[in-house]
Amino acid sequence: MVMSLRIVLFAAAALLFVSLPAAAQQAGSDAGPAAQKVIEQVEKQLDTPYVLTTDQLAAIAGGALVGAIAADLVFHGGVGALLGAVAGGVIGNWLYLPYASAPTTAPGGS
Repeated sequence: MVMSLRIVLFAAAALLFVSLPAAAQQAGSDAGPAAQKVIEQVEKQLDTPYVLTTDQLAAIAGGALVGAIAADLVFHGGVGALLGAVAGGVIGNWLYLPYASAPTTAPGGS
């Protein structure tokens, strides 16, 4: 059981590291007009100023994966891997936030 969990975790890590460059390249491409309309509609419907970006999601997922692998190697169990994934996701988000660009407002504007 533990060995199969390790195999799944290492396979997920390999898939993550292989797919990140492709995801970054797709994120840089321009969206079509239909996608742009959907994006504008979603932005209008948002009530909250907090938006989870793709980069932030990748940081959380990467941290969770690394945390799960590290905790599984130390604690040798499913609960340890789960707690490591949660801690890794929180740490990944915490490490990403200082580098995220904060929205700027015009001087004197509200």
